[in-house]
Amino acid sequence: LPEGGIKIEFAEGTYNVTESITLTADDSGEEDKPIVFASAKDAYVLFDGGVSINPSDFKPADDTFKSLLPTEEAKANVLMLDLAAAGCYDLDDAVNNQANNFYRQELFVNGKRQDVARWPNKEYYHPEVDYKNLISDESGNKFGKIFITEEQADVWRNIKDIRFYGYPYYDWRTVRMNKIDVSADEAALLYPVTGESSLGKGCVYFVYNIPQELDSPGEYYWDTKSNILYYWPDTGFETAEISFSQFTDYPVVLDNCLYITFDNLSAKYFRNGFLSGTGNHITVSTCCLSGLAGRSAVSLKGNFNTIKGCLMHDLAAKGIAIGDCGDVATQTFGNTVVIDNIIYEWQQIFTVYNAAIDINGYGILVSHNELHDSPHVAIEIAGGQCVIEYNSVYNCCKESSDCGAVHTLGYFTWYDNVFRYNIVHDVKDLIRDPGWGNAVYFDCWGRFW
Repeated sequence: LPEGGIKIEFAEGTYNVTESITLTADDSGEEDKPIVFASAKDAYVLFDGGVSINPSDFKPADDTFKSLLPTEEAKANVLMLDLAAAGCYDLDDAVNNQANNFYRQELFVNGKRQDVARWPNKEYYHPEVDYKNLISDESGNKFGKIFITEEQADVWRNIKDIRFYGYPYYDWRTVRMNKIDVSADEAALLYPVTGESSLGKGCVYFVYNIPQELDSPGEYYWDTKSNILYYWPDTGFETAEISFSQFTDYPVVLDNCLYITFDNLSAKYFRNGFLSGTGNHITVSTCCLSGLAGRSAVSLKGNFNTIKGCLMHDLAAKGIAIGDCGDVATQTFGNTVVIDNIIYEWQQIFTVYNAAIDINGYGILVSHNELHDSPHVAIEIAGGQCVIEYNSVYNCCKESSDCGAVHTLGYFTWYDNVFRYNIVHDVKDLIRDPGWGNAVYFDCWGRFW
């Protein structure tokens, strides 16, 4: 390597990513000779995992689909788009592929994730449930009942892939189902009940992927059989930036790398995160990451890593995940630093235990970060000798009382964590009455294993 290392500069522009890059130990730098991937001076460099769509490609919905819509206003405003003709190349309906950590394709308008047609809009429903008088099908599977109206039952009963999301029992455990049946003899959703999945009086939920519920601006329905997307646009749609997310892998993967820096780069519309892997002395600085649907925008395992000055928002799950850092058994510090980042509106799809900053290890510093607006935890700690200081955390834990803005897990070998000089405010469960919240939550979870 030459003196000072190597800097790879990207010229101004948008780079549509259809293939990821894996960097290995052979691509590493050295302490005084780092490898730096960065934008050119004063350049805006965007890695785009979606397909850009021209607003003029949308046409008025056909009469067949209009007949499904609930109001005359919806019939007058809903548009349709042929996704294949628009250049979308991955149209498999991967609803929630946790094994591969990516989510289904999504529609983004002006950088904001749009809502799949759902009921109720923008909120959860508190239903009447019957969790005691279970019914069984021919295979012996047991179901509880979530009661709905006769009108809803008449519509939903004919939908083959109605989907369910909510908190059926605990307020810290969500359930996402690709299919939920409607009772044939009464107005009720049939919810499968097992030892791990039950119903409770505090059940809240919404259902989605229903064309008949496309009833407000910002909602869409994707017909996966014809690959036609139906959308009710908001004002200013004619000049909007529209993207349909496509690419399922992390664009950047690290495999035991050393001394690599990623600086002043942006990434949007990946169905996974931006960077994942293992390495030491890895730096991610002043990057802007948004519209990502993977489990983490940045996931790094190793020591002496730094994530600083980044902006992350509109994320499906976590912002930053730090793992295998240091060693608790030998009390070896990992010396990883997460500092000066702004993260907001994360956990938009995976709403529980997907923190803005998730640290797992020994000897990690989390400092001077601003974290706000999410349904659950902001900082999660699983480790020892970690310092959490000078952070501003607010408007989180909005969908659960059994959590904290700063949430610690409970293994007895994790000790001597420091929480100081932070400001935490507006932490409250907003979907239950009475809802309450915790700034710092010392959870017993983990002590039972």
